[in-house]
Amino acid sequence: MRLDNLLAQEKISRKAMKQALLKGEILVDGCPARSLAQNIDTGLQELLFQG
Repeated sequence: MRLDNLLAQEKISRKAMKQALLKGEILVDGCPARSLAQNIDTGLQELLFQG
């Protein structure tokens, strides 16, 4: 599932997503996310949104 769609399901606004991405506050397996379009496997990867 795309990262932006996953965060949208959690009621996070598109603006907040973009700001958090630029600040490095979205972590996938402990590493900053590269893009809101990157695919995430929720069964295998850990997602942390600090924004």
